[in-house]
Amino acid sequence: MLGSLLQNDVRGGLMQVSSFWQKIFTLLALAAFSLTSGFSSLLAKGKSLPIGLTDLEAANLRRIQEELASEKKALDLLSERARDLVDSRAPEEDFSELYQEAKRRKGNISKLEEEWRSLRNINIPSESEAMWHMPDATVAQLVTDFGSQDTVYIVPPDIGATRIGLIGNVSVPKESWEGMLEWVLAEQGIGVQRVNAYCKQLFHVSQGPLRFSKILSKEEDLLLIRDSEVVCFLLDTKGIDTKATGLSLEKMLSSVLVQVKPFRTSIALIGRASDVQKGLQIAYFLLEQGSKREFRVVPLTKIAAQDMEAILRSALGNPLSWGHSLSFSNQTSELEGIGLQVVPLMSPGGLFLVGSKEEVERAAQIMQKIEKGLAGPAKREIIRYVVKHTDPVELGKVLAKICKILTTATPLVHEDDLADQLNEAAQAQEEETGVAPLVVPGGLANLSEDQRGSTWGDYNVVVDMKTNTLFLAIETYLSSHIRELIKKLDVPEKMVRIDFILFEKTLTERGESGISLLSLGPEATTADTWGMRFPSSSSTSLRHEFGILQFFLKSSSELWGIPPFDLAFNFLVGQEDIQIHANPSLLTMNGTSAVINLVEETSINVGQTAVPSGNSTVLKDSYVRAQYGIKIRVKPVIHEEENERYITMDCDLTFESQRGGVEGRPEIHTRNIKNLCRIKDQESVIVGGLRQKDIEDRRSGLPVLGELPLFRTFFGYNAMSDRSTETFVLIRPQIIDSPSGEMYTAQIQALRKRPGDLLPLPLKRQGRRTEGLRARLPQSLRLLFGR
Repeated sequence: MLGSLLQNDVRGGLMQVSSFWQKIFTLLALAAFSLTSGFSSLLAKGKSLPIGLTDLEAANLRRIQEELASEKKALDLLSERARDLVDSRAPEEDFSELYQEAKRRKGNISKLEEEWRSLRNINIPSESEAMWHMPDATVAQLVTDFGSQDTVYIVPPDIGATRIGLIGNVSVPKESWEGMLEWVLAEQGIGVQRVNAYCKQLFHVSQGPLRFSKILSKEEDLLLIRDSEVVCFLLDTKGIDTKATGLSLEKMLSSVLVQVKPFRTSIALIGRASDVQKGLQIAYFLLEQGSKREFRVVPLTKIAAQDMEAILRSALGNPLSWGHSLSFSNQTSELEGIGLQVVPLMSPGGLFLVGSKEEVERAAQIMQKIEKGLAGPAKREIIRYVVKHTDPVELGKVLAKICKILTTATPLVHEDDLADQLNEAAQAQEEETGVAPLVVPGGLANLSEDQRGSTWGDYNVVVDMKTNTLFLAIETYLSSHIRELIKKLDVPEKMVRIDFILFEKTLTERGESGISLLSLGPEATTADTWGMRFPSSSSTSLRHEFGILQFFLKSSSELWGIPPFDLAFNFLVGQEDIQIHANPSLLTMNGTSAVINLVEETSINVGQTAVPSGNSTVLKDSYVRAQYGIKIRVKPVIHEEENERYITMDCDLTFESQRGGVEGRPEIHTRNIKNLCRIKDQESVIVGGLRQKDIEDRRSGLPVLGELPLFRTFFGYNAMSDRSTETFVLIRPQIIDSPSGEMYTAQIQALRKRPGDLLPLPLKRQGRRTEGLRARLPQSLRLLFGR
């Protein structure tokens, strides 16, 4: 940016000067032709007041005008001499005389202006002076009346219409009108820049950076230019708080008068020469204070750097300028002032303080008091413990989470278990390949040695799988609590023995009675016989579908008025009794799922598949293997109270049985029970039961006689079918505190009992029948006399 701005008035030939100071004075000498000084008070133009003057007063005013013109001409000559010295590459010592002479000439101009101001009540009616009294005017009018007569002014419409008011009774000489005009416009935020030798342009300073014609780096150079001329002064901060000093200058100086641009080790002040000179005095003071700043690193051992940073912000009333850590902090590097600067150090932990000695010392004392007020040392020790009873990985996971809670104030971040990650990977593989891989059921304790590795670690816990040794790095003040906690956690896990009684009974009773053959007259046979037969072959002339017993009677001649006849009577009584009785038992640890499968594998026909055979294709049956039977899944959880102990059972019971069907396609009857129950220790509870009874009756017979209660048995055919199903599931859990003693005793007692002895009393009475004839012959009497 500065490079482009330097091209405004710099001539190409002068850039070849090698000396730094010669280049500077080349720029200074380019605009020293119309050098004059402006007034700082508000003046206005008006008509001359006719006042009588003495010869002495008139002579003094003319003398002041002549001396002002003479001093201006002398400054022009000094500017030409400076240009000649730059062209001849003169040393810096040759410019000292010019500095002194320019300073004296500008002092004379100031004295002459003060002398003129003392005669403000005197007004000479001529064009060589005027009173600037314009209460309501525009910028365009002001430029028209007081602008230089040898210059064309470019005034934008919005600037020309700007209203401005000047009130005063001071007479201003014509030699100072141009400088006075630029000064008044600058106070209103309007700059004046020369476009060429004939034109000047007015512009708004707030719409962009000030346009300067010279770049200076020494304060003495400001003596050789007009106070109203816009320059760029480069202030070397020597690396002392460049950005902080620049921000402070921006707050203390008006951006309309002086613009501050800090960069690297310098600060650029852009504005009128007089305003820049005032800003330099403030900058020198700030840099002097910055050179006395102190740097200190305060280590932290008991508190995080961010927390201490927030405490200092509150304790010191937020006067701080906050830095940032290059690796961790997300704060911006923009500073707020020149106060105490704090940069948090994440590793090894501490704060970097920059500020005055008093500020740094106060902040360090606050940090030391806070560190002393925190309880407990920050030392750590390593605890070694050989796990005796529990799984070392599960114990390590619990201890790692507890240590995070005790040693950190931030909330725990949930980490997925390794089993969950393996399951997710397996699901992704199944989606890609279509083949379901083996899925780990969950828990690191269920993984193989290859999956678990020889060591496992999380946070500050490391577990050696081969020796079941747990290593824990913890703060010293927490070691005693952690040791006690480990002893309480590493205890023998209680086991639960669960006895199941699975009882299913299916009873099917069917009976058939009635006439199966009746022939009269010519249709009857010629034989006379009667009897009872058990058919053994299908060659008999009677029907094949008779029952167990067949009573037949044949007559070839008329008997008691009855024409010849053939009569056959069937009587069938059948019963099917199917019982499924299983008494499995299992032993599992507290909170661990256990599974029992009592199944049979069978082949299931799933259809036909085309199989190539030679040059043709043959359709063959396709089979798959399926398992049907009893499937039990249970998870016990022990709850110990003061005097009683209970067990929560999460059960999933499935009964599958085959009933009929064709070969390869059996009919499968499935019963499933899922429940969550709470059972007292060593108590038997029926967790599921099913009773189902199906009745089917069919009757056919002769009209009228087949409908009478007694005759329908002999003049009709009756078929009855009863099917009843009873299913019971009993569970008896038992908590085993000592695996070596109680488990052995429980097994011996269970082996001494028969399966039926384990049934409770209500179930034992289920099969008993009442006494009496009807109870002894229930089916026969039901067939003869009905239900």
